[in-house]
Amino acid sequence: MYNFLQKLEEARTRYNEILTPAKKKNTYICPLCGNGTGTDGDGLAPVPGKYGALKCFKCSFYGDIFDLYAKEHHTSQQESFTAVLNRLGYNLEYENKKPSEGRTGAQNSTRPNTPKAEPIKSSGGSYQPDPQKEQYRRPETDGLYDPEARQYLHSRGIMIKTARDFGLFYVADWVSPKAEGKGAAITPTKRICIPTSEGGYTARAIEPVEKKYQKMKHGEAGFLNLPALDADTTEPVFIVEGEFDALSLQEIGFDAVSIGSTSNITRLADHLNADRNTMTRPIIVCLDADEAGQKAAKNLIQNLLKPVIFAICADICGEYKDPNEFLVADRQGFIDTVRAAADRAKAVKAMQDAATRKKSSIAGFMDQFRAHIEDSSRVRPIATGFARLDKPLGGGLYPGLVFMGAISSLGKTTFLLQIAENISRSGTDVLYFSLEMSKDELIAKTISRLTYEISKFNGKGPQNAKTTLGILDGSRYQHYNREEQELIEQAMTRYEAENAPHLWFYEGVGDIGVQAIREAILQHIRQSGRRVVVMIDYLQILAPYDAKLTDKQNIDKTVLELKRISRDYSIPILAISSLNRESYTAPVNVAAFKESGAIEYGADVLIGLQFAGMDYQKGDIKEKRVMRVNALMDEAQQKQRNGVPVTCQVKVLKNRNGPKENEIYLDFVARFNDYQPAKEDLSWTEVEPETTEQEKSLCSLL
Repeated sequence: MYNFLQKLEEARTRYNEILTPAKKKNTYICPLCGNGTGTDGDGLAPVPGKYGALKCFKCSFYGDIFDLYAKEHHTSQQESFTAVLNRLGYNLEYENKKPSEGRTGAQNSTRPNTPKAEPIKSSGGSYQPDPQKEQYRRPETDGLYDPEARQYLHSRGIMIKTARDFGLFYVADWVSPKAEGKGAAITPTKRICIPTSEGGYTARAIEPVEKKYQKMKHGEAGFLNLPALDADTTEPVFIVEGEFDALSLQEIGFDAVSIGSTSNITRLADHLNADRNTMTRPIIVCLDADEAGQKAAKNLIQNLLKPVIFAICADICGEYKDPNEFLVADRQGFIDTVRAAADRAKAVKAMQDAATRKKSSIAGFMDQFRAHIEDSSRVRPIATGFARLDKPLGGGLYPGLVFMGAISSLGKTTFLLQIAENISRSGTDVLYFSLEMSKDELIAKTISRLTYEISKFNGKGPQNAKTTLGILDGSRYQHYNREEQELIEQAMTRYEAENAPHLWFYEGVGDIGVQAIREAILQHIRQSGRRVVVMIDYLQILAPYDAKLTDKQNIDKTVLELKRISRDYSIPILAISSLNRESYTAPVNVAAFKESGAIEYGADVLIGLQFAGMDYQKGDIKEKRVMRVNALMDEAQQKQRNGVPVTCQVKVLKNRNGPKENEIYLDFVARFNDYQPAKEDLSWTEVEPETTEQEKSLCSLL
């Protein structure tokens, strides 16, 4: 006989035909809580060594496919057997027939030849707390009408309707899943269970037990009635410690959230601050009157984003230990006290809102405007170290967002790094986020440039100057002559003394995003108390703002967030941006910036670099122009390989702080990572030009 138990045993291991696979290998989406649908969810996983057993680490479900179906659909175990077996193609009408009766061939096999069952789709709904007994899993059998449960709730002043509204249930023989080895806790006890999270609840004994076992938790700790914080209403919401304190307030018609323990204050503050934009209702904090409760209440108020979130402390307990004790002793007195506290909170919030509206108007802003003008008079622009660039920028860098773009091989990193060095030398802190080069490479580029400039200053030409690779390669250093080694040491001494104390490098490949940049800035300002300039090399390889968005959407979001950061901390942010490949043979312009829409509108300053001579000339036609520009670029690259300066043009394409400027020329020596103001002739065969103030400063420590 095709035995029913055989079917059950076989079906128990065929959960893969019913459940929806999760992203993680060999896991499935939990139909109870939705675990496995997100990028980080573990999903519902088979339990090794347990025949057909499944476990969800989010909602704590443990059982086989029949238990899962019964819990999801609130059916009996027998109903779940029938439903699951039918889904898997087992024909239960043959339960009492012999295999030969109407069945031949493949029909007699233990695996019916049927199509694969449709997977059960995750509901994504809330998880029903599991008090370990099947009969207590269903809302209609919460057990609250049990005489002992009713008596206990009555003693606490709580009606059954209130208890059921918040999912409370009664278990007559509750045992903690973690009770082993804990003495008296192993003994089954009568408990009122209060759900506080998906799969988590507090089990409160209704008969005398040891104090430490009076309230026992199961599953993840949470807050009772947390959604009340997000309700779209102007009525106050109360924050209390105990679950029955929250139920007491709900009993008389006021919303309340229980934090369970004062140790959860930080978690609550984080939740409120995260939802600050949707928080409309006043918060009344009514924690216990003991030292721990009062300290926690103070910490909560201090950690909230005021005045965005309105919160006050209030005493609604009077001479009683907690709100629940007050409710039981004097229900009407409790109602009057709570109502008075609510009215007072609404009145104070109304006055604050009126003051905020006045302050937010232009009339309320004028004092701030005058202060801003006064403060700005003391804040000077930060010079880039390139006087010809600083002039159109109004003296240097102001708080805001600056993007710089150029074709490849034109020294974008060199130019940005040299500006960073000039700024750090002046005593201003620079945070440099490098997404391509390591700290070693960045330092070596600067040391290379310094050897070049020192050698030039000493009238020796570039013959002793060292390239970036020449600095990094230790094996080469061993073969340098004494003069070359001394030159490198002089450059490092100079760099260590004047640049290093005010320069921070953050390196990463695809793992630095705008949030990491914000956190680094905040930490630096808190620790140092000093103003900073931020450099980003480069925009397009920052970690995506959101992995689900397109490249363009990510750039838009990133630019917007960088704009916020520059405004929040009143700092300049300079970021390199790629150019569109099709723009390589055209004069650099706003449209050339890759994903230019957000960059154009979000930038305060746009700077483009190009080889001198790339602007349109009279009589240019497309073919002629492309040939001319390609010849120009080939010539420039040949000069770069030979260590000969190449004249570059800096174009200020957008400038909110002053005029545009297209006649800024710099000489770029790619071999030694050096940008300098352009000269008519930099041939090494000619007499060296007059020493500049910058060059004099370079060698002041020699």
